[in-house]
Amino acid sequence: MNRRRSKRKNLLFPILILICLLIMGVSLYKLITITLDYKQSENEYDLLKSYTTERKEEVPEDPNNEAETESEEVDTDKPKEKKAERCPVSVDFRNLQIINPDLVCWLYIPVLDLSYPVVQGEDNDWYLHRTFEGTENFAGSIFIDAEIQHPFQDPHTIIYGHSMKNQTMFGKLKLLLQDDLYKKNPVFWILTPEGDKKYQMLDIRYTEAGSDTYTVFEQPDEAYVTYLNEVSAIASIENNNLPEISSDCRLVTLSTCAAAEGTARLVVQGIRSEEP
Repeated sequence: MNRRRSKRKNLLFPILILICLLIMGVSLYKLITITLDYKQSENEYDLLKSYTTERKEEVPEDPNNEAETESEEVDTDKPKEKKAERCPVSVDFRNLQIINPDLVCWLYIPVLDLSYPVVQGEDNDWYLHRTFEGTENFAGSIFIDAEIQHPFQDPHTIIYGHSMKNQTMFGKLKLLLQDDLYKKNPVFWILTPEGDKKYQMLDIRYTEAGSDTYTVFEQPDEAYVTYLNEVSAIASIENNNLPEISSDCRLVTLSTCAAAEGTARLVVQGIRSEEP
């Protein structure tokens, strides 16, 4: 009887060791796979950033410069045209759209040095785990909600991105709330082939997936203005450069997961006023 028990114990020990080794092997494989995914994604998006160029600061004209010819008359009554504000970086959209025709815009958040192309697919699944160049990768792409018909022209445009542990993609968004970092420059830029759009940060908050935060509006109607006023009323950040709330305002929501599991989301909402 004791010999049988001894044999069972002798057999059980190597089996347990084998199980532990298998578990360790699977975990190591997953870790290596995730690490390679992170690296592959970083390399691809770093290469894509080569399609952006830092703009040089324009030197203001010298009001005392009298180098004008005598025949040139200056109309002092004519109002000066206001130059459109430009983002500190420019984007080579023509060549990027050759790589991926789904490119809609480029997102740039100066205070985070966050700079990525933004795409829009036929649904919200395609780019969830596919990079800009279509490679299957957990990091996926930063993409616009497929329900948005006319991004940045529609009242509310929603943009999704993964919160990666290495702070790539939307992994840096949470840093905006650390030590009130957003106060240094509470803006983000949406660059399109048609021009640069500057958004003032309206709010940064945690919410739930499927909450009213993700409401899509077909028209900038009364319900939309009410929504904007409600967001403004609960906003937890300070920004003195916000435009006056009206139906002319356009809203962009940047959304990412707040935790590895669950339905909590971190959103950064920015607003701008449509130029007449």
